[in-house]
Amino acid sequence: NKKFNFDRLKKVMQVATRLMDNVVDASWFPVEEVTKSVKNHRRLGIGCVGWAETLALMEIPYDSKEAYELAEKITQTMYESAFETSCELGAEKGPFPYVGDSIWAGKKKQPRNVALLTFPPSSSNAVICETSFGIEPYFALAYEQNVLGGMRLRTVIPLFVQKLKERSIYSEELIQKVIDNHGSCQGIEEIPQDIQKIFKVAHDIDWKSHIQMQAAFQKWTDNAITKTINLPSSASPKDIEEA
Repeated sequence: NKKFNFDRLKKVMQVATRLMDNVVDASWFPVEEVTKSVKNHRRLGIGCVGWAETLALMEIPYDSKEAYELAEKITQTMYESAFETSCELGAEKGPFPYVGDSIWAGKKKQPRNVALLTFPPSSSNAVICETSFGIEPYFALAYEQNVLGGMRLRTVIPLFVQKLKERSIYSEELIQKVIDNHGSCQGIEEIPQDIQKIFKVAHDIDWKSHIQMQAAFQKWTDNAITKTINLPSSASPKDIEEA
């Protein structure tokens, strides 16, 4: 019954487009040719963080048709809202200088920016926002890092802990089982199947599903997308060729 707030997303994109267009004006580069290119194209790069967490909150498996359809709908909403705002800016302040050489040459509505959406890894932003990276699935639900002095720092996905506590099955021993299972909850008997389906990590997901997710986001993305395809150590050159 959980729904995505598309109206909120539209408003966020309107603000983000105006913000990033102002960033173009405020930017300075040591190489004059770069400065000219940036000012003449006014290319933006709006993306996202928290896609895996969004799907988990909505209880949608990452590698599902429902997830791909939602990804496409979200990206379409992002692009259309950003494009309308860019056209409004074009009317207010003028389109990007190279518009005469573009597909919008001679058209009544001309955007201020040649391109709008990019989906980078956004790892730093994800850490700041305490959420998952870019459009990637969770890499691990629980893991330990070696730090200075031989200490081991444990990290566990808060939403995963919340779901386990809701079922009254959370324990330190269970989290250790996830860590020993390479950060995955797949195949752990104590964890219900519906939670296992929702909380698949990157190496639980078939490479074809990784590409399907990227394809869903790419349909409405006019710049690039960063996406990792995770393959097992047993992958053959043929597997890589097919991917």
